[in-house]
Amino acid sequence: MKYISRNLFNRIAAVFITALLCLNLSGCSLLGSKEEELTPEQRSYLAMSSYEAEYLYPDPYSVSNHLCVTSTDVSISGYEQNGVSGATGLFDVTNEKVLEANGIFTKQYPASTTKLMTCLLALKMCDMDEIVTVSPNLENLDKDSSVAGLKVGDQVTVLDMLYALMLASGNDAALALAEHIAGSEESFAALMNDTAEELLCTGTHFVNSHGLHDEEHYTTAYDLYLIFNECIKYDTFNTIIDTPSYTGTITRENGSQVLKEWEATNYYFKGIVDLPSNVTVMGGKTGTTDEAGACLVLLSRDNSGNPYISVVLNADNKTSLYREMTELMEAIPES
Repeated sequence: MKYISRNLFNRIAAVFITALLCLNLSGCSLLGSKEEELTPEQRSYLAMSSYEAEYLYPDPYSVSNHLCVTSTDVSISGYEQNGVSGATGLFDVTNEKVLEANGIFTKQYPASTTKLMTCLLALKMCDMDEIVTVSPNLENLDKDSSVAGLKVGDQVTVLDMLYALMLASGNDAALALAEHIAGSEESFAALMNDTAEELLCTGTHFVNSHGLHDEEHYTTAYDLYLIFNECIKYDTFNTIIDTPSYTGTITRENGSQVLKEWEATNYYFKGIVDLPSNVTVMGGKTGTTDEAGACLVLLSRDNSGNPYISVVLNADNKTSLYREMTELMEAIPES
């Protein structure tokens, strides 16, 4: 990868050059901080962002990589972090600002928000009409897995598999996509980690495509923002997450075809919780395990259509998760 293969001199030079350029930048507090004030994780973000800017953004005013960046917790008027979650973040995509941040660099278990990376890799590497065949390895999935109703030998298009992945949160769909793309889940996890590094996710390590708990499978709220921010560049992704339910076509091993309806796990779409009053919820990805708590990453838009990414991780329960997410989104200022 290009980040690893460059020599150390160039990397140090890139950091030094960007540090000088930061005198001319605004809205980029991490790059403007003194090194001794930063945590090791934040210094890593600084180095990688600078390195990326040196080679991909020759315009010095683009060294922020068009990302929302902060070095400290950030508070937004109208919202108070109440301690029921492990991390919260609110990111103004248009203006490249972190509006709220609490624990966004802290290690968290992602549960099924992992599937954002699985989806991203499928969008990047597959044609949507490719056929995915479910392998016998399906039988090795944990019996507590959330599944989309797939069976060994089933054939499904990549597009329909993505609906099964993102709406029904099917671990069976995640495994099938991983094997289709990389040959094995182990190889796919390596690909996930390579892609995470390319996206500057310095607090993330994946070992599977679905998010079932593993001590070595972790991320941060900020890294999930980075991954989600990349996902929303794809129109297909935005269409999928904005769909409350979808009927996919499965070709069984015997050649017969069945229709399968997958519904979004998002409580806003299911009508279980009230929608926020000031924004339109466009969709996102849920995740829940005992170790990860209740997690949610969402895209919303204000009345002018400006996009915002909000993240809540490790909430005590789903009631607390959606209450906190609603309060977070309702703090978005009027445009």
